[in-house]
Amino acid sequence: MRKAQSFGASATSGMMWVSISVLSSKALLFIMQIVLGFILDVRDYGIFAVVSVALTLVAGLQNAGVSKMLIQKQDQYQALVRNYTDFALYMGIIGACVLVAIGRIFSSLYHNPELFYVVGLAAVSVPFTSLISIQVARFSIDLRFREMFMIDFCVAATNLVVVIVSAYFGARYYSIGLGLVVSTIVRYLLNMRIPTPMPTFGLSMSEFLQILGQVKWLIITAFLTGLSQQGDYFVLGRAISAESLGYYYFGFQLTANIGQLLAQGIGNTLFPIFAAMRQDPQALNRAFLRASSVIHFACSTLCLGVVGFAPWLMHFVWHGKWDMAAVTAVAIALTLPMRMLSPIGCVTLDSFGKWRLRTALLVLDAISMMLAALLGAYVDDLRGASIAVALQRLVSGMVDFSFAVRVLGGGARDIAGFAARAFMPFWLPAAALVALNHTQPLLAFDMRSAILSALRTLAAIGIFTAMVYSVDRQLIKEVSGVLRKLVLRRAPAADR
Repeated sequence: MRKAQSFGASATSGMMWVSISVLSSKALLFIMQIVLGFILDVRDYGIFAVVSVALTLVAGLQNAGVSKMLIQKQDQYQALVRNYTDFALYMGIIGACVLVAIGRIFSSLYHNPELFYVVGLAAVSVPFTSLISIQVARFSIDLRFREMFMIDFCVAATNLVVVIVSAYFGARYYSIGLGLVVSTIVRYLLNMRIPTPMPTFGLSMSEFLQILGQVKWLIITAFLTGLSQQGDYFVLGRAISAESLGYYYFGFQLTANIGQLLAQGIGNTLFPIFAAMRQDPQALNRAFLRASSVIHFACSTLCLGVVGFAPWLMHFVWHGKWDMAAVTAVAIALTLPMRMLSPIGCVTLDSFGKWRLRTALLVLDAISMMLAALLGAYVDDLRGASIAVALQRLVSGMVDFSFAVRVLGGGARDIAGFAARAFMPFWLPAAALVALNHTQPLLAFDMRSAILSALRTLAAIGIFTAMVYSVDRQLIKEVSGVLRKLVLRRAPAADR
């Protein structure tokens, strides 16, 4: 029982470190987006969208599942890690070669020869990313969440500096590739503080094929995960203009960065804990619901900030240049808290080794994402695509969450109860913000509009917190307690 409580506490503490990492990394990413919004034009962001699709197509090769296998079989870590490290190197090299070939295909498909060189530059990072998965597995097994998130912050800062400096000196869309390569190498070097075997070419063909057979479902899952996250760019690159795609990508990233960072933290934090707890379903179910509530609360708070304050801020910061991207940013923010139930549901399925079910759900997610983007673009171009994709993400999040609840022994009543407690407190103030922004827009370049927009947003967050407290007081007390512990833990360190 004490061990279960320890894991539950680790899950909550780990997720709070994720929240801290999200806030700091998000601040750096937002600074980068502010600067790039001035330096780059809309078509440059359209190229970013296509490059992200290319990287998605090799996601299963640069993250071939060895990290999850090591975590799931952590009691056999020492026996497996040598061969798995060499396997990761092989798959990374294969992934880099495949990515170069994709760059050539995309340069023809999208009638842009520069895509080949941008994608080719990004290919340099693939072998390093593959080896980083081994290092992350060791960090996760040891539950060294604080170190992981400190490294995340350093890597984000490195990426910011490289991208902004290179873009300022004229690199344009190459700046993202340069930032990816440099920050990935920096992450690999920083992760070397934890001992893992150096990669070699000593893995035999039979051993390679044996490991490939073990992780084949994870490779497919990684590919489909990327496609479900980036497949809309692939479709919209052909369905709407390059300018509209640039606006869509800019607005989407403004909000989706919250989800991407949370999803990464969820995987790194909760998968090793859930995998270790799977022999105690009742304790795992409590930890699952506890973590789901914390994640939803943190994400809802951030998304209310986007819904209420982003339209004025985007208009003010970029002097109207990116106003058309606001509809995408707000639409995605309205459903992101529900979408964030997807990664925690998927982590739960992974901890039980439900690879085939995960694959089926990802196929459904990827296909429905692309169809939603295509249909929305056909109905109303940029705005239609934004609304359709946002709705699809809401549904897919609930589907993944529902399957996880079923695996843990829950039923429809448990799902409905969680949804009622979590969603209504968010949607009511969010709907009020949307209505106010539509009927009484605040887009003037003055302090009055800024203050009123900020007050609206803070009021909505306050109402949301009060509503959550009225239906789930334990959640607010728990979040407050963990935050207090983290502050007290950092205070003695600062005194030294």
